Amino acid sequence: MMGMASMFVILGLLLGLGSGFYYLRLRKQQLEIKLQEGQMSQDISSLIEHGENDRVEFKSSLRYDQYTNGVNPQLEEVILKTIAGFLNANGGRLILGVNDEGEILGLENDYLYLKKKDRDGLELKLFQMICNSIGPEFSSLIHVFFYRPDGKDVCVLNIDGSRTPAYVKNGKVTTFYL
Repeated sequence: MMGMASMFVILGLLLGLGSGFYYLRLRKQQLEIKLQEGQMSQDISSLIEHGENDRVEFKSSLRYDQYTNGVNPQLEEVILKTIAGFLNANGGRLILGVNDEGEILGLENDYLYLKKKDRDGLELKLFQMICNSIGPEFSSLIHVFFYRPDGKDVCVLNIDGSRTPAYVKNGKVTTFYL
């Protein structure tokens, strides 16, 4: 009996030590992730400060029109044209929630007009638009990230250049953008 009890004590000790080391490793990884998120948020703020160029484009909103205070489908078309243009070039970054002057407006008004009223809903809407108008084969070249500079949600689309031409289909009209 004493031998069996000793075995259970040793087994419990080993399991406890293993769990403790695993927990410490997870905690260290969580701290590293928080540090990297903070760094990326600073990088986005810096990117916005430097303004638009041939590789960076700002758009105030995905679908919410600041002037009419409602949904404007033409804004979605502008987003699709920009995405296709980056796909047909060497790629770029499209930042949603920032106006042309670099002022962070956020995406909260866009959320109000989505089925799912949050970041996931906006990402889903983006990919539905891309798949329907440009093509699902280009989805793997578009990477979506969200940040909260100044306490407002901003969506960054990192768009890789495509090896094949990307066209925007709008009804019966198909257009190439660069």
